[in-house]
Amino acid sequence: MLKNKFLKISFVTLLLFSNSCKEKEFIPPNSKSVKMGSADRIVPTGTAKQLLKYANKMAEVWNKKYSLISINGSLIGIDGYNKSGDKLSKWMFNYESSETKTGYSIVFNGDNSVSWVEVSSYNNGNPIKDFIDSSEALDKAFKEGLKEGEYYTMELYNNKKGFNWTIGSKIKEENKYDIKLVVANENK
Repeated sequence: MLKNKFLKISFVTLLLFSNSCKEKEFIPPNSKSVKMGSADRIVPTGTAKQLLKYANKMAEVWNKKYSLISINGSLIGIDGYNKSGDKLSKWMFNYESSETKTGYSIVFNGDNSVSWVEVSSYNNGNPIKDFIDSSEALDKAFKEGLKEGEYYTMELYNNKKGFNWTIGSKIKEENKYDIKLVVANENK
């Protein structure tokens, strides 16, 4: 009997230890807090596509019939990532629901926090499907002559003709931006 108790305790200890060593899973807000909130969750910094999987999980809790209509990045690094440790560096994912005629915005900050809010605006936007990632869009923009800057602003939207990234580069030591439009459809 004592041997069985020891085995049970050892198994529980091993299970707790192994779970503490695993990478923590992103858990979206529950349905009670889904309309508005913020949290210091373990959300990595990343490119637009890398963070999209987390945003989609949250949007699904908000409304199962959601559509992604735009992505906005501010103070984005040259690699297409939001800057680690910088709360002002962020990716915002904007969704709409044709069912409820409402919108939903989710913001991932460079300090690994996330905030979300349901909004009453509804534009019946064109859904975004497959698109090139922010890092690839920046590479294309540089090839097309975008000047290197301190940071970048990025917006992805669907203008009925296709998906486009609009990229602004804050020119170092100057108070101006260089702006380029990059086609974002993956199949182009």
